[in-house]
Amino acid sequence: MKAYEKLQEFMREKHHQRDWEGAWKSLANATEGISRNNQRFILIMRTLEDCDRHFYEGNWTSFQESATRAKNLCDKAKRTEVKHERRAG
Repeated sequence: MKAYEKLQEFMREKHHQRDWEGAWKSLANATEGISRNNQRFILIMRTLEDCDRHFYEGNWTSFQESATRAKNLCDKAKRTEVKHERRAG
């Protein structure tokens, strides 16, 4: 079975009441464009690992808290990159 199919099955079995897929898509959109060179990259990755752990635990509340933290870090990371681009340009 493909990984995506396994994920869908897992989500149906354990997480049917929550919009986990939508939450992950939102995180994917938030992280788009952030480079490994960004000073917040490691913090963002650790926070996403927290999200992953909460997902597998089925802990929606903790997942949402970590997701909010990750999105805030991503916003700050993107603003920092824009400032550096303006200075360089």
